Amino acid sequence: MVCSRMVDYMGRKPCMLASLAGMCLCNLAMASAAAGYALGSARDALDVAIISFAFFYGLGMAAIPMLIAAELFPQHARGTAISLTLTLYWSYVFVETFAYELALDAFGASAIHVFFAVVCVVGAIYVKYAVLETANRALEDTVALVIPHNDVRVATAPSRPSPAPGPTGTRRPLRAGSPPSRMPTTAAPSGGPWVPPGSSPIRTRHTPTRGRCRPAACATACC
Repeated sequence: MVCSRMVDYMGRKPCMLASLAGMCLCNLAMASAAAGYALGSARDALDVAIISFAFFYGLGMAAIPMLIAAELFPQHARGTAISLTLTLYWSYVFVETFAYELALDAFGASAIHVFFAVVCVVGAIYVKYAVLETANRALEDTVALVIPHNDVRVATAPSRPSPAPGPTGTRRPLRAGSPPSRMPTTAAPSGGPWVPPGSSPIRTRHTPTRGRCRPAACATACC
């Protein structure tokens, strides 16, 4: 609830920086408690550090990276980008979960949490100088942060369906860049043949084909 309120009020980057700073301090507290340097009971210090770590993790780093990934990428690439982001995220969680026990036996709890604190510092530096702020921006503005200005309209414009064919005797809308027709068509009389503009209707017999007549057949039949 706190993150949902603060993410738009403070911005994405401040929430992520506060989250990483709190996680770094909690890791240092857990490392100190594991090494025996704790004020009071080491068990109580570990409990407070773990609960505080969960709070600071939920403040920013739990959901904001996925939110930024959904805001930065254009519409045609958003699904693929979010899929790759989630795949990398859960792959890292899988490796960390199984590697923690091995590293705990090899290096000890204090060294592991000092390493995690260093990772939080590196992450804060990356967020400070490399992550783009997307709060209170429209979709076109956030896409323009990572895509050149000339490609923003193409990336954000929805696909347009092709125009349906018009009825008999009407002209279909021209596409952009196509030359206009040299001979406009006119509507045929009800039940009669197709008549070129500027000429009188043929009053002799003709060979109709689906409401129109073939010029060659009419020329042969009318001679």
